[in-house]
Amino acid sequence: VIAYGIESAQDKTLQRIGKGFTVQQIKEAFKVLRNFKMINHGFFIVGYIGENEKDMLEISSFAHSLELDFITHCELRALKYSPIRKVVENAPGYHIAENGRVFSDQYSPSRLSKIARRIVRNFYTQAQYLRIIKNVIRSNLIFKPIILKVFIVFLIIKLEKKLKKRFLYLT
Repeated sequence: VIAYGIESAQDKTLQRIGKGFTVQQIKEAFKVLRNFKMINHGFFIVGYIGENEKDMLEISSFAHSLELDFITHCELRALKYSPIRKVVENAPGYHIAENGRVFSDQYSPSRLSKIARRIVRNFYTQAQYLRIIKNVIRSNLIFKPIILKVFIVFLIIKLEKKLKKRFLYLT
């Protein structure tokens, strides 16, 4: 399993963060990485300075285009001695909560959480679960007992949540 700090589906954000690569370079890298038998996990920041809701929601489709198996969304944080703190302090309309979480006049912490949930919901589709199963089998992780148990529990929890939502919707 390899985890990547991709951070954004936007070139403008990648440039602001100073990642040193573009969306196109990420796509080209993943064309090669998909040839290896491994599970690919991408980390993305939700609510980076200058991003709007449309930019943030593109994370799920971008992650699908890379054929990532899993994604994790991270909220932007500006801790006491981190370099991003000065950037946030100088960005009009942006604020830092006591816990270091960054939010803006336009995107409150609760609104950012809702957007993050939409990203996750849009990414983890039935087709995505099938891709995960295929890649877990392909990478031989399925034969490692502890990984198998964790994976099965993960799938049961996710499917149970989806079924509950659909059942409540139907009633």
